[in-house]
Amino acid sequence: MMKRYFWLALFPATIALGASDFGATPQEQAMCQALIYDGHDTSDRNNWGHMHHFCDCMRFTNRAVAKTGSSRDYELGRAIDGCDYVLSHTQPDFDMRGDVYLQKGKALRMAGKDSLAAAEFIKALSINPDLVNARTALGDFYARIGKREEALNVISEGLKHVPDSKALQRRYTELGGKLPYPEPLKPEKPTMAPPTEELPPASATDPSIEKTPNPEQKNPETLPPNDTSATPKQPSSPPEPGSATPIGTPSNPWCRFCP
Repeated sequence: MMKRYFWLALFPATIALGASDFGATPQEQAMCQALIYDGHDTSDRNNWGHMHHFCDCMRFTNRAVAKTGSSRDYELGRAIDGCDYVLSHTQPDFDMRGDVYLQKGKALRMAGKDSLAAAEFIKALSINPDLVNARTALGDFYARIGKREEALNVISEGLKHVPDSKALQRRYTELGGKLPYPEPLKPEKPTMAPPTEELPPASATDPSIEKTPNPEQKNPETLPPNDTSATPKQPSSPPEPGSATPIGTPSNPWCRFCP
């Protein structure tokens, strides 16, 4: 933000040197480098290859500040042409288009075409809602034509995106906004997938699937009872007929009806 103010402060001196031809002065080249290219990934040549026309838009708008009459209109016309060229040759999803719409709106506003300028500010915000200059310019436009409620809505929405902006806070108060300021938008937290439960094997839920016995485990149905001392042992064969042991006694459990 500071470097933007630096270049805006430098431009009156640049204009005073008589920069009236189409070619960029060294100061203008440095400004374009600082405000357009620095800090951006310019590897997308399909879009960034046209951005030198955005530099024309910016520098001719700045030159028009010191001009009047037809000379001013001429510089503003060249500025608008530069922005239009970028908008017609870059892809709709190019993230710098918001800045181009904003700069075109500034040139149109300086040319006295406030309604057309407001339309460009709206386009800029539709691409990048964090553009404070587009917010303030659009809010000021609504306030000038008596639409204070629309102006307050624009500024309030801006504070949700850029809550620390002093320019937005000041306009919010001037337009009758009530404290506290609008609550900032909270970034959405990524939705975490619920933990997956480990399903039991199909044999545990489907009785039609035979269970494979573990050879290390014994079938509990064949295990002897824990206390075998109280269980009488069965004789291996029934007593011979004529045995002296009566049938039915504890030592001869066989009955006469047994096979």
